[in-house]
Amino acid sequence: GQTLGALEFFSRQPRAADATLSLWAVALGSMIGEHVARLEAEARYRELVQLSPDAIVVSQEDKVAFANQAAVTLLGARDDVQILGVDVYSIVHPDSHALSRARTQSMFEGRRDVPLTEFKLLRLDGVTIDVEIASRYFIYAGRPAIQAIFRDVSARKRDELRIARLSHIYAALSETSKAIALLSNPQELFSEVCRISVEHGRLELAGVILMRQGERPRGWCGA
Repeated sequence: GQTLGALEFFSRQPRAADATLSLWAVALGSMIGEHVARLEAEARYRELVQLSPDAIVVSQEDKVAFANQAAVTLLGARDDVQILGVDVYSIVHPDSHALSRARTQSMFEGRRDVPLTEFKLLRLDGVTIDVEIASRYFIYAGRPAIQAIFRDVSARKRDELRIARLSHIYAALSETSKAIALLSNPQELFSEVCRISVEHGRLELAGVILMRQGERPRGWCGA
């Protein structure tokens, strides 16, 4: 290994060689060396994760023990002081509590990583964000901990929802065109258009209002 320093023992009186004292000195030196090495490793870890573009949070006993700058920004905090010591379930959306607890239990029991999954988190301002999160069990500051690496996918989720909505609309328009070509009776056509809008357009309610000058409006709807 690496030499981290030296220990010296002094006595005011001459002493004969003491095997017990030597063993204690070796044990103490090993403890100090391990502590210094751990501090250096933690410093390197902090320096590395601060450079990560992904948000990284380390928790111990369900409390935030470390958060990099990306996590501070994503969670809407001014600095990490606002996050450190906070209960992790205060930043996990209630809809994701059960999944989060199950994953944490699995990591502690199996001492292993868990698969990437999607979570809902709560920023400090109360805004809900969708994230992809990967977590693992590891030792931090000499104690068991969970490292969570997450990335905001809220924009992607919105895009996926918009694309799905447009797909449903196009499907409804296509089926409507077929109905117009096949049905000549207005009432049958309007009822069919309502059905198509609900089933293919994924609308909760659809209606058609027929308005003619001098006549009362007439409507058809399908739920």
